[in-house]
Amino acid sequence: MSMSRSSLTLVAILSSALASLAMAPQQAQNGDSAQTGTPTATSLGSAAPAAPADTIPTVAPFYTLPLGDVAGPRVSFQQNADVLTSVWMTAQGETYGRGTYLWDPDIRAFTGTSSTVYQCLSAEGAVASTFKYQVKEQLYVVNAHELRDRWTKPLDVDCAVGLVDKFRWYERAWVASDKNWKPLGSSAQPR
Repeated sequence: MSMSRSSLTLVAILSSALASLAMAPQQAQNGDSAQTGTPTATSLGSAAPAAPADTIPTVAPFYTLPLGDVAGPRVSFQQNADVLTSVWMTAQGETYGRGTYLWDPDIRAFTGTSSTVYQCLSAEGAVASTFKYQVKEQLYVVNAHELRDRWTKPLDVDCAVGLVDKFRWYERAWVASDKNWKPLGSSAQPR
């Protein structure tokens, strides 16, 4: 029996979807998004573009979180086929993290980690110490102008030894911007 290329692609997509459904109970048991109430890529439906499973989306080189008509935190990406590298920055352009991600066709996202600085505060609110920790991330290309970032955020930290004891998954949508951090397709004027 011979199958056409489109039939094989459909079989691969269905197999991937069934594998994702089978993983849902395990994710809930491991403290993933089902436990925190955060929607996953499959539950959001429209978050992942409708393209063949073997298509790797192109990520824009710059994204920002707009705060009104000005740019907020920023991220820049370099993409080499299925590998992304990132530099995460504050609204003032100060680097606070760097990451590396690999395209995962099963969940249709770039997955990996970024190294980020955690600031431990004294009782007076001053920075008493800092340490680097690894953030788990999933980056979903929603469309040409939007990227959904799903990452782990520390909830309980032992500053004495620099250890994240407990975390929670969070999500945020970033918008593509030009090299001056103005969101693309925006009417915001630079200040």
